[in-house]
Amino acid sequence: MNTRFVQYQKEFVIILVSILMVTFGTQNISYAQDADPTITASVTTPLTEATLSGSIVTLTLNGRKFNDEYNVGRALSISGIDGVTFRSWDVERVSDTVATVPITFSGNIDTDTNLVFTVGAGAIAEYDGADLTAQVPVTSVAESLVATTEAPLTETTLSGSVVTLTLSGRPYDSSRYNIERALTISGIDGVTISRVTRVNDMQATISLAFSGNIDTDATLTFTVGTNAIVGYNQSLTVQVPVTSVAESLVATTEVPLTEATLSGSVVTLTLSGRSFVRYSSDIARTTTISGIDGVTREVRRVSDTQVTITLTFSGNIDVDSTLTFTVGEGAINNYNQSLTVQVPVTAVAESLVATTEAPLTEATLHGTVVTLTLSGRNFTSRESDIRDALSVTGIEGFLSVDTVWLV
Repeated sequence: MNTRFVQYQKEFVIILVSILMVTFGTQNISYAQDADPTITASVTTPLTEATLSGSIVTLTLNGRKFNDEYNVGRALSISGIDGVTFRSWDVERVSDTVATVPITFSGNIDTDTNLVFTVGAGAIAEYDGADLTAQVPVTSVAESLVATTEAPLTETTLSGSVVTLTLSGRPYDSSRYNIERALTISGIDGVTISRVTRVNDMQATISLAFSGNIDTDATLTFTVGTNAIVGYNQSLTVQVPVTSVAESLVATTEVPLTEATLSGSVVTLTLSGRSFVRYSSDIARTTTISGIDGVTREVRRVSDTQVTITLTFSGNIDVDSTLTFTVGEGAINNYNQSLTVQVPVTAVAESLVATTEAPLTEATLHGTVVTLTLSGRNFTSRESDIRDALSVTGIEGFLSVDTVWLV
C-alpha cells in the first residue's frame, strides 16, 4: 500500500471532521442567540375606558435587552383603540427588560376591546427580527349624564332653580371655567346660566336664570361638551321637563265703580303665576290706565302678588265705560310680556236742582236763600271754592251771591 496515499486520506478525514465540528458548533451557538424574544404587557389594575387616560402600562421583555429609552420610545407604537396616545420621551426604561409607558386617551369605545403594544426591533439590543406585540384588555364603560332638581321645575320657579348634573363613566375637567364654557342650554328661550359650580369629579351644579314666557309644557336640554369631560371626544345631553304656568291678572274693588265714586276708589291687582318686582316705584313706572280720560293713580306694592291702585278722577263720562289696567314686563319678575285687566265703570247723569222756601218775587229777591242740590257728583269741601265757581245770570241789577253754605 502506498503510504503517501494513506497519509493523504488521514489528513483529508481530519480536515473534514474539523470542518464539520466547526460547522455544527457554529450552528449551535447561532441557534441560542437567534431564539425569538417575547414581550408581555401588564397593569397594576384592570384597564377600563374610564381609567385608560393616565394609566401606566409595563412592558416586560424576555430573551433580550432593551436599548436605551430614546430608541425604545421611538420604536414603540400603540393600536387597537382610537384616541390612545403616548409621548415617546415619557417612556421609561426601568431595567434591561422592563419599560413603562404612560398613556392618554380621548375618545369613546362602545364594546370591550384590546390595546395592542408593538415593539420594533430598534428597541431591542442585538435584534433585527420581527416586531413584538403584547395586548392589554380594556373594558368599555357606558357614559351617562343625569340631571336632578330639588323640586320639579315650573315656569314660575325656573329662575333661580339649581340643576345638578351627575356624570357617570368619566370625570369632569378640573376647571370650573372649562365646564362652564362647554355647557349649553336649549329648549326654552330666555333661560341662561347664572353660575356653574364643580362639586366633585362627577357632579356639577347649574344655577339658572329665566326671563320669558312659555305657553305649553316644555323641555330644557343640557349639553355638556367634550372640553368639560376628561378624555372624551363626544358631547353628552340630558333633558329636564318644565311645566308651564298660565299667568293672570285680576282686579277687584270693594264696591262696583261708578263715575261718581271713581275718584278715591282703590283697585287691587292680584297676580298669579309670577311675582311683582320689589319696589312700588318700578311697578308704577310700567303700569298704565286707559279707557277713561282724567283718571290718574297712586300705586302701592302690598305683597309679591298684590298691588293696590288708588284712583283720582277729574272728568266726565256720558256712557258706561271700561277702565283698562296694563302691567308692563318691568313690573313682573322674570317676565317679558304685559298683562291687562279691565274694570267696568258706570256712568252717572249729573244734575243740579235749585229750590227756595217760597217763590221768588222782585220784592223778595234780595236776601232770598236758594238751595242748590247736586246729583251724581259732590261739591268740593271748601265753600270759598264753590262761591268762586258760582255765577248767577238772567236778571239785570243782580249784584252778587252774598253767602254760600255747604250743607
